[in-house]
Amino acid sequence: MRIHIATFLLLTTGLLGCVNEPATGPQVAPSPTVQAAPRDSGTVAVLEPRVIDAPNGTFGYEILSDGRLFIRQVSVPGRPGVKGCRTREQAAAIAELVMQKIREGHMPPTVSAEELTALNIP
Repeated sequence: MRIHIATFLLLTTGLLGCVNEPATGPQVAPSPTVQAAPRDSGTVAVLEPRVIDAPNGTFGYEILSDGRLFIRQVSVPGRPGVKGCRTREQAAAIAELVMQKIREGHMPPTVSAEELTALNIP
């Protein structure tokens, strides 16, 4: 019985000692989230689109708000999978749609399949 109690105490002491140690190894930064910035003065943020390269020779977009990264999208929103836009023009058209939705107060600025079809994006 003493052996069982001693073993239990050693195990729990060892486990509790590990809890307080800081994590080692590579640290991963949290993904940026889309949040509406509060505007106390009633001014409107300046939104700016930027087309970016995405994996496999495709394109995505970024939306800057007052010069700061607000949204980064490397895949076609509203579509399953992770493929980017086929052309820079498609990415720019989606970015303009997203900026319009932000200006209208739609947060998050989701894009539907119907809206993509209207933009001639397969």
